[in-house]
Amino acid sequence: MATRKGERLTLTFAAGRKQAFDSNAKACEGYDNVDACLKFFLLGYLPDQKIYVVKRSAYEGGDYRLLKFDSGAQLVLGDRPIFSPDGARLAVVDADYGSAESPLGVWRLDRFPPSRELEAKLPGDAMWEVARWIDKDTIEITRLGIGEQKKAFARLAKGKWKIDYEK
Repeated sequence: MATRKGERLTLTFAAGRKQAFDSNAKACEGYDNVDACLKFFLLGYLPDQKIYVVKRSAYEGGDYRLLKFDSGAQLVLGDRPIFSPDGARLAVVDADYGSAESPLGVWRLDRFPPSRELEAKLPGDAMWEVARWIDKDTIEITRLGIGEQKKAFARLAKGKWKIDYEK
């Protein structure tokens, strides 16, 4: 399903269609050609959802791509997706280092592209990250930075998401 030859990562999709992702690690070694600095990594394949997870790293920043095996359709995420224990959803905090608020997103994976169930801003002057799924309906989110750690919990109840902040 996936092969790597040198810096080329090739994924195979339904009906034998292939897509190549070409890295250029040499461009990452200096400051002369940073626009060409790209690295692609296959992080995994979710067999129940038939989704590849690929990380794209650039000189500054990068993203995570979910690619559907059946169609090749993509969803691009700003940070590492954390999958629910039952594989039905994913959560991610899109880390925007220029912003004081980070958007939390939760997507359902029963269709592609995934449908977004939650988009919420997380307050404060520090970065947040999804720490883990406690169970299929509860996400622990941690505020990063110097000083006291803060947590929030996103909970799904009766079809609605609610965020509670630790005091």
